[in-house]
Amino acid sequence: MQVTVDIVCKAMFSADVEDAVEVVNKEFNFANEKLIKHIASPIKIPLSIPTIGNLRKKKSYKTIRGVVEKIIDKRRQSKEHYDDLLAMLMEAKDEDTSEMMSNAQNTR
Repeated sequence: MQVTVDIVCKAMFSADVEDAVEVVNKEFNFANEKLIKHIASPIKIPLSIPTIGNLRKKKSYKTIRGVVEKIIDKRRQSKEHYDDLLAMLMEAKDEDTSEMMSNAQNTR
């Protein structure tokens, strides 16, 4: 699982996540485990119901989103060119309006 997370992080964010890999790895592992349990469960409890498990899931998602937002902010301030998925998403423009994606759209 660690190798998979490392590969995904490198493909998506180049080297920007070296300081956040531990956090991403921990939260990704948790989210992945919960997703598998959710899929296998005969009873699907909506994320909107504030169970202990759902609150922990929301915290995990928020943590991962926070890490990605910091990476995006760092990228926007940098003059360096990156060749990864995040760079492609950040440079993408709407065909109709020519607007670039917001940070919120990039973190979804």
